[in-house]
Amino acid sequence: GEAKAKACGAMSKLGFRNNTNVLNMIKHHGMLDALTELLNGATNTFKVQVQAWRVLQNCVSGIDEVKVIICSSERLLGYLKTACTCSLEEVRMRAVSVVMHASSNDESVAKLLKANIPEGALKMVMGSEDEQTATRVRATLASANLCGREERSILSTAPEMLQEIVKVLQHALEETEYAGIKWSLAGVLLPLFNLSCSDTNKLELIECGTVALLLQVVRTCRRKQHESYLELALRTLANLTFNDEARDQMLQQETVELLKLVANQTQGEGSVSKRVAQDLIFMLGEGPKVELTRVASGIKRQARSPEAGLGAEEHSHIMISYSWLEKKKNVVQLTDMLRTRGLDVWRDEEGSSLVRKMSGSSMEIMAEAIEVAKFVIVFVSRAYRDSYNCKLEGKYAQIRERAGLAHIVYVMMEEDYTPQSECSVDGWLGMMIGDSIWYKGWDSAFLPEAAEAIETTVLRSTHQCFLRQPEGVAFPALNPYAPPHPAPVPPFPAGGVERTNSTMPRMGAPPRAHNLRILSQPPGGVSPVARTVSAHPGQPSNLGTLPSMLRRQHTYPNVCEDDG
Repeated sequence: GEAKAKACGAMSKLGFRNNTNVLNMIKHHGMLDALTELLNGATNTFKVQVQAWRVLQNCVSGIDEVKVIICSSERLLGYLKTACTCSLEEVRMRAVSVVMHASSNDESVAKLLKANIPEGALKMVMGSEDEQTATRVRATLASANLCGREERSILSTAPEMLQEIVKVLQHALEETEYAGIKWSLAGVLLPLFNLSCSDTNKLELIECGTVALLLQVVRTCRRKQHESYLELALRTLANLTFNDEARDQMLQQETVELLKLVANQTQGEGSVSKRVAQDLIFMLGEGPKVELTRVASGIKRQARSPEAGLGAEEHSHIMISYSWLEKKKNVVQLTDMLRTRGLDVWRDEEGSSLVRKMSGSSMEIMAEAIEVAKFVIVFVSRAYRDSYNCKLEGKYAQIRERAGLAHIVYVMMEEDYTPQSECSVDGWLGMMIGDSIWYKGWDSAFLPEAAEAIETTVLRSTHQCFLRQPEGVAFPALNPYAPPHPAPVPPFPAGGVERTNSTMPRMGAPPRAHNLRILSQPPGGVSPVARTVSAHPGQPSNLGTLPSMLRRQHTYPNVCEDDG
């Protein structure tokens, strides 16, 4: 036993903040299996177990590849769950620390969740008042990374621990110890960002004074030019702006002036911090008031009589709203299918015939894409739910739908995250979808069916289809995608339609005024012409509160480091 403990001690020294040594040790044939065997409390002494966990603690606090290798061992994860709930205090502390560090990597998170680490290991540690504060804080930080974005999670069992995270942030800023530990700023910013994605958790964070501390982080990181920390702090603030109290706190603390300094200081259009700062400036500025005027004027335009003639009609397109982080290939594939059917579709990287593609940070372009759209396709995923940009797009589209100006179509991108799955769509996105009809999109095999259903929905929402001849282009004899006769509007049953996952068009609202721009290819390969699809205008409903504006969120950096 003594020899094993000494060997582990030597490995700990070799691996302490030395990524090269760590990688060589963990990838050495048989090393991880041997180290895992030392975690067995039935065959090893307390001293050996502590030293073995110490080795893993040092290894997992470094590079992501090692985190994934360690979390890929089911046997090791079994010992991890046991150690987190055992009676040996130091073993428990080091095991929880391993989970905390591993949880900063997305691939490791998936493996830890599959092993039920939050419920099976961390919940008891967080809820125990007899546990050391430092260990409870580590368990809470790990839980925030693992399930902090969910509306329903183990964090609801210990809301007081969210206050502890805010205290840790304050001490990390001041570079002072808390609960005997000198915590790193990186180690707490990522959990805070994850927590801010949940409407439930953000309420607790705002009450604890998180906004003021995050603004202090922005000032400090701007001065020291810590780009990755700055980006996380800005993204967390962006998530919090959906709460009125947090927004008011930002405006009272001259946040816009600070953000302008960040946007001007950060070099290059490719800087993520620069783009997020520009988004926040817009979100805290006059943008919402401007957009409210746009929507109101749009209602007036749509309310014109159908007999007003072609001059009163306006073209429109289909807008694609999605997260880059979830099956982007399927989104692109479905977009292409719709275009081959003659539909004019806007996607951020390509644009449409009416609105140019996104470039740099431009919420105005994204807003225009939604305003011109008579149909918005929302690709539903956890990544979409967690993105402040996607939330802005979805909320704005929903307000326009309520006003009778747009129609939202939902495509599910994760089989285990639908309105009917065990882990159903939750939070603001679940409320937005409600009992709407939706289509499967998580497998490419479902996309042709979804494309056909969406085209049917577009055509059935109209009363007449006709071609408009652009200047200097020969008028085609027939649009190959147009029906031979105008598609009739089906009658609406008194009780609506039964909610189902079929490909029937959604019929839960009255016909709206649609002037959808549909591209068709004339004979001889001449450039596309457009036909306009129009319908009787519906009665606009109340707008409610208009959300702030829109830009897509990119992957956040993995910056969690050793907490010292």
